[in-house]
Amino acid sequence: MSHSTPMLTKAEIRNILSRQKIQVRIPVDYQSLEKIQEHIDLSRTKWIADGRCADKDDEEYDCYYIERLDGEENPTEHYICIGKCPFIKDGQSMTVREMTVVLQEPIALRVLSVGLDYLQNLSVQAMNLEGFHTMNSFVCNWSAKYAGTQYTWQNNPLCWIVNFTLAQEASEANE
Repeated sequence: MSHSTPMLTKAEIRNILSRQKIQVRIPVDYQSLEKIQEHIDLSRTKWIADGRCADKDDEEYDCYYIERLDGEENPTEHYICIGKCPFIKDGQSMTVREMTVVLQEPIALRVLSVGLDYLQNLSVQAMNLEGFHTMNSFVCNWSAKYAGTQYTWQNNPLCWIVNFTLAQEASEANE
């Protein structure tokens, strides 16, 4: 599996470096998920994040699932495997870069947890973990970052939610 590097805005990078941002949302790329693409259009059906496979003997260990909701938004026990988060290396680390700076060194992060949820399910607490103080500032940043894509605020994409700390802080704490 190849590990791509998420591109963040200048404000997001500044908030990471000042320790104001310890969570990031990254849209799930539906086009790269062949299993899902063959069966359903995730943007037109309601789903709920259901967790990950924790059975180390299962071939889908550490893969994340979503569960389909019926018309009244009740779980249906119809599951789809989303797969592993493509940004995580060795289950513990990832790097990010600023979108507008081509030669910037990537910033190393130590991953604390990974989850899935729809963008608009963002709570006030999660917005603060994202480094924003108002929902309007978060939505404006997201809208500018994903303008002209299928990942707009209005489309409410399913997102990977990654909680992290700076890698250097994690290694200093372990010393």
